[in-house]
Order: sequence, then structure tokens, then C-alpha cells
Amino acid sequence: MSSVALVLALVAAQAPASHGVAPAAAPETTPATASTAPVDPARLAVARAVIDQVMPPASRAQMIEAMVAPVMTSISRTVMNTPALADTIGKDAKVRDAITRFMERQNARTMDNLRGELPAMAEAMSRAYARRFDERQLKEISAFFATPTGKVYLEQAPMVMSDPDVMAWQSRLMAKSMSTVQDDVAALTAELTAAREDEQ
Repeated sequence: MSSVALVLALVAAQAPASHGVAPAAAPETTPATASTAPVDPARLAVARAVIDQVMPPASRAQMIEAMVAPVMTSISRTVMNTPALADTIGKDAKVRDAITRFMERQNARTMDNLRGELPAMAEAMSRAYARRFDERQLKEISAFFATPTGKVYLEQAPMVMSDPDVMAWQSRLMAKSMSTVQDDVAALTAELTAAREDEQ
């Protein structure tokens, strides 16, 4: 496998898991379970109000971007600094530029997808809350968020993902994940090479 092909294989293998690409949807014929059963309308109405407190519609996109952007930055940094890629990226400006553009496109696409899916995400979260908390509990949660401490929590919680300790943990996790991908790619390359040799 050429160095360029290895770079692309590693990045492609890493991007889906790290950028939140959803797994294939379950068939529409899947029978309803407790987790997908209809929710009580009264509970759902309160749950929607809670979600609006957690993520106010007017600032929802900015909040999500504040949480997701540090993660994507960490992913990009880890990919660019992975030992198996560093030599290739460092020695070949064209490869470095290509990988940089690739990561920028992936990040931009992820953010565009998130923005477009915000209403559906808020509704899904509302339904999840309505299934897991009864009306009394939801109102108590809402009451907490209306307190001074609750308001501070709502303001600061999205910023946790950009905390230095959290970002350092993300970087370590991504580095470990990339190391696994490198081993897997090497094993696959060896297996494919052996298969071609057996055919000759």
C-alpha cells in the first residue's frame, strides 16, 4: 500500500466513528418496543419545555457547535499528528494539504448536518425525556433549571467539552483509536498481500 493510500485509509476509517455517523437505520418493519412505544402527550409537552430550557431554540445551534467543535478539532489534530502519518504529511506538502482539506470538508459537513437535524434532535430528546421521567419529575427538573444554580449549569454545561482536561482526554482517546486503526490496516494489508500471492 502506498503512503498516500495508507493516509486515506486511516482517515476514512477514523472519520465515521469520530464524526458521529449514525449506524444503518433499523428496518421500518421492526416491531415497536417499550423504548419506541408512544409517549403520554402531557409528559411530552412538559418534556419539550424542559428541552427548550436545556437548549433554547434561539441559541441551540451555537450551543451544539460549542460542544461539537472541540471534539472535531481534537480529531483533526490527532489525525494530523498520528506517528504513522506524521512523516508522510510532514515530507509531502501536497499530502498535508489534501488531508487538511479532507478534514475541513468533513468538519463542515458534520456541522451542516447537525444544524439541519436540530429540530429532529430536540424532538427525539423530548420523547426520550418523556419516556424516562414522569410529569412530576419533569416539572421538578424544570424548576431546578429555573433556579440560579440551574441557570449557571445550563450556561456552563456546553462548555465542558472545551475544558482542557476534557480535550486532553479526547486527544488520548483519539490517539489510541488511531493506533488500533493502524494495526488493523497493517493486518488487512498483510492478509490481502498473502491472498494475492496464493492466487499466483
